[in-house]
Amino acid sequence: MSRYLVALSIGPIQDFIAAARRTRDLWFGSYLLSEVSKAAARSLQEQGASLIFPAPADPEALSPDSTLNVANKILAELDTEDPRQSLERARQATQLRWEELARDCLEELPRKLQKYQVSFHVRQTLWNDQVADVLEFFCAWVPLATGPEALNTARRQVDRLLAARKNTRDFLPTRHPHLAYAVPKSSLDGKRESVLPDADHLPNWFKRKLGLTTG
Repeated sequence: MSRYLVALSIGPIQDFIAAARRTRDLWFGSYLLSEVSKAAARSLQEQGASLIFPAPADPEALSPDSTLNVANKILAELDTEDPRQSLERARQATQLRWEELARDCLEELPRKLQKYQVSFHVRQTLWNDQVADVLEFFCAWVPLATGPEALNTARRQVDRLLAARKNTRDFLPTRHPHLAYAVPKSSLDGKRESVLPDADHLPNWFKRKLGLTTG
């Protein structure tokens, strides 16, 4: 079994900033990234990794909804024969946490709107596609040698590899192009199609609350 220095970067940051309309949107984007980053760090920890950043004294600090804030970059030492497999598990844990948060949102909003007698539903297929496509997960790893300067050398190498990986974008095909191009773009995020099939029937106060405009 070999020892590796692994680095992860989770996003998107700029997309969350661009989509924010209020200060609370910026806060919530930061919260989301912290939650999914904790899920990745916890996965590595459960696989026996020695976390360098973050490095909480209590492993339970990486639990969902804990008070610990975690940056979107993770660094760890990992003993494994297959770092790719270990990092794939971390990616899956990240995606599962993100999907859990998205599901909570979709289930909670209609309940909140019941008292206002406002119906709310989404284009479910399009919603699922967009949820699956939001997160960015980049990783890199290098063998970790022994010696006083081994960690510093490995850190420089893995940072260069991670930067190169982040510059190599993934361009995935649209899963349902016949649906994606037949609906208007979202007024919150001009890059994605609107998941609301009939937002025009919503009360004006509700559209203002969500930051929605016509279309």
